[in-house]
Amino acid sequence: MAGAAAPPHRSLAVPDSASHDGAAMPPPPAPQFGIRAKLWAAFLAIAGATALVSVLAWATFSNTAGTLDRITGERIPTLVELSRLAQRSNALIASAASVVFAGSEAELAAESARVAQAEDAFIATHRRLRDAMGATPAVRKVAEVSGRISASLALLRSAMRQRWELAARQARQLEQLDVLHQEYRMLVGEPAADAGARWTFLTEINRLLVLLGSVRDAATATEVEHLRRKVAATLDAVDRLRDRQGGDALAPGAAEALDSFLRRLRRLAEGEGNLIDLRARERQARAVAAARLVDLQAHSAALDSAISVLSRTAQRRIDADRDAATDALGRSKITLALVAGAAMLAALLIAWLYVGRSVVRRLTKLDHSMRAIAAGDLDHPIPVGGRDEVTAMGYALTTFRDAMARVAHLARHDGLTGLGNTLAFEDAVAHTLGTAQGGAVLYLNLDGFKDINDTFGHSTGDRVLVAVAERLRRRARPGDVVTRLGGDDFALVIPAMTEAHEDLLVNYVEQLSQGLGQPVDVEGLTIEVKGTFGISFHPRDGRRPQDLLQRAEMAMHDAKRHGAGGGVSVYAPRMSEQQQERKAIRGELRRAIENRQFSLVYQPKIDIASGRCVGMEALVRWDHPQRGRIRPDQFIPVAERSGLIAPLGEWVMREACRQNKAWLDAGLPPLKVAVNVSAVQFLCQDVVEMVARALRDSGLQPRHLEVEITESVIMTDAAKVMRMLDGLRDLGVSLAIDDFGTGYSSLSYLKRLRVHCLKIDQSFVREMLRNDEDVRITRAILNIARDFGLEVVAEGIETADHAAFFKAEGCHLGQGYFWGKPMSPVDFHGYVSRDLAAAAS
Repeated sequence: MAGAAAPPHRSLAVPDSASHDGAAMPPPPAPQFGIRAKLWAAFLAIAGATALVSVLAWATFSNTAGTLDRITGERIPTLVELSRLAQRSNALIASAASVVFAGSEAELAAESARVAQAEDAFIATHRRLRDAMGATPAVRKVAEVSGRISASLALLRSAMRQRWELAARQARQLEQLDVLHQEYRMLVGEPAADAGARWTFLTEINRLLVLLGSVRDAATATEVEHLRRKVAATLDAVDRLRDRQGGDALAPGAAEALDSFLRRLRRLAEGEGNLIDLRARERQARAVAAARLVDLQAHSAALDSAISVLSRTAQRRIDADRDAATDALGRSKITLALVAGAAMLAALLIAWLYVGRSVVRRLTKLDHSMRAIAAGDLDHPIPVGGRDEVTAMGYALTTFRDAMARVAHLARHDGLTGLGNTLAFEDAVAHTLGTAQGGAVLYLNLDGFKDINDTFGHSTGDRVLVAVAERLRRRARPGDVVTRLGGDDFALVIPAMTEAHEDLLVNYVEQLSQGLGQPVDVEGLTIEVKGTFGISFHPRDGRRPQDLLQRAEMAMHDAKRHGAGGGVSVYAPRMSEQQQERKAIRGELRRAIENRQFSLVYQPKIDIASGRCVGMEALVRWDHPQRGRIRPDQFIPVAERSGLIAPLGEWVMREACRQNKAWLDAGLPPLKVAVNVSAVQFLCQDVVEMVARALRDSGLQPRHLEVEITESVIMTDAAKVMRMLDGLRDLGVSLAIDDFGTGYSSLSYLKRLRVHCLKIDQSFVREMLRNDEDVRITRAILNIARDFGLEVVAEGIETADHAAFFKAEGCHLGQGYFWGKPMSPVDFHGYVSRDLAAAAS
């Protein structure tokens, strides 16, 4: 609830001396004239049978108290230790994965320390559990699996340490190789005019340098061995050519320098600990680490199974002890009834005075309390008045009830923040909002929380979540229910605030947002936290918890789509309609592909200096028979999420190639058609084969095709994408980066991609004449392109001022409404024909 105090970090346990309502419970009073003494004094003059039965009754009570003591003193702690052991196991396996993904030796050392700490915590918990439950087969099974986990962890850490050591040695040798590159250029100088074929020797040395430099790109063992064979063959060629023509290819007096250069180069190529061996050993260390991680996952499943067996055993013991205590209480009532029926009138009177009033009634209340607790009523009061054994039983039962309440609390609360979980949220909606005759549900998602985890680690992320939970608790109103749904998602249940109070609720959310916006200090780090809220109302937007939560989440996503984070949105039926619209589009998309409802339009690409059309970009359009034209921004994201982008993208590529070949056959000048390929296509299909098939089927020459990719493509699977881009270059098609400047814009990726063209995104062009920042970004992109020797296409040129700016800045190509909108094939044919006629005149 809103006014509840924050629990300690990662701890929800109530101290053993605390009562169910949170107040400290006093210790049981010291017994005075107890039941045994009363019975002895009351039945001293009665027959021995009555005395024997009385002793039997006392034994029954003692056994019941002992059973309860055993439950609270042994069974419940054992169950808690089992829960703690499962948590330690999960933490141990989770921390192991972080070792494999360590980005440096320092991170590896830190993650290894975390693994060791998690391992020590797991071993300590298992030792306590073994002491409590004994060396049973199930306990030994846990020890056996944990031993295998420890061995795998040791091998994992060793493999990762070896991998980073080999990587460091490899980096040092690559630095030496860079030095040899420089020396090679100094040795070569300008070749003699009559060197002739002897220049082959220096070519082989240069090939050897290039091969050794490519060791950093060898991603598999096969590639490393292939590189090793090529290096050996090149070394043999260098040796054969050295005596015959090596010296003649150099400047006079460079023979000694060449010999020294070749010796150092040979050490890097085939000496002890050479570059190729280091790369092969590094890949082997990575493979060992990956194999150990797979072993850890298998051991984790076995450990979970063993812990589950122990948990079921402990729960069965608790159930058996509880049933035994209930049976003992029932037998004690029968025993006392027989004593009362068999004794004389005086004994009956004494039994009434000493037993009926002092014991039976209280035992009956204890019995009712135990039955109520067994039925799940953990708020049922337990009588603890008096100073005798029944009082002790009441205190023991109270301890048992509080322990069960703690278990129930753990089942309905988040273990990290202490907030209620999804079950608590559903109860709050069902009871709180139902009782209040309406209210609201707030859905909160933290903006950029994944970046916090990725940058600072999950431990820091957990501390941020705890801080956010505490701020929500402090700022929530009395009666509001704050819950954590998982990850960085929270939900608040606000009673008695319906859609009529929407303005008040929005102000309330803004206050919550301001509270969250205060920086969080975690171990010297200052982290900015923002959250986006979605609101749904009960009963207007639904009565079921899942409906209200789903619609509040829709509103939250709507706020994210229309803002930069930190906003709030109230659910409206249009959001469900938009979601249904996206589902409908997804359902009809496959039929649209099969029924050829798609068409291509072409936007001309213009040489800015001459105004001549030099190419075009193919753009897809969907003409639905009932809905009319559907915008690409409506169906392209749906196609990407559903996997249908592959057949759609292949159709676009085939149709664009076919149309361009038809224009060429009709006499139009050679123009290059640009086709955008989605990042999803690089993941789910062989793009190189798809493009080759489109060129082959259409008969279009590769030089007349340009494949456009976005910067986000390289972030999907860098190695796979690089191989595909190399394959596309081998085909002979041009490569362009679309929307450059809006994504990652990494110069290192730009260097590795080796594209031919950059396309400046229209978002910079549209506002550049009014925004100096866009002008600076545009000029920076042009300078980058010139430095890399790339073409630049400016998109979104709509005015003569735009065209004049890019012409002055040296940008040769442009697209935009200033020259022409996207056109049908017929209109584009006419456009180019008119352009040719104008040029001829």
